[in-house]
Amino acid sequence: MLCIAAGVATLTAAIAWSSLCQDGTFERCMNGRPSFELVFQLALAATAFAATLITWMLVRRRSYAAAGAMLALAILLCAGWALFLDAATHGWDDLKLLWLD
Repeated sequence: MLCIAAGVATLTAAIAWSSLCQDGTFERCMNGRPSFELVFQLALAATAFAATLITWMLVRRRSYAAAGAMLALAILLCAGWALFLDAATHGWDDLKLLWLD
């Protein structure tokens, strides 16, 4: 399930990048130059997807300790992706994911 979720996250990251930068008027992608957050969220999503694939491979080889460690890393990467996607969309001052009042 996490592998599917990470794949969806990677697809969402790519779509977010392309749609936010399409017309060049979004403040975090002016004139087609994406912000650090917009680029990094795609890198995090792709890395999380790779980590889930490695986890799956380790489980198939019955290396459960390494798979558990890789699974923990994949979950942290997915959480980081969500945070950076929120920052890329709303900015660091107005994060919707954390609900800070």
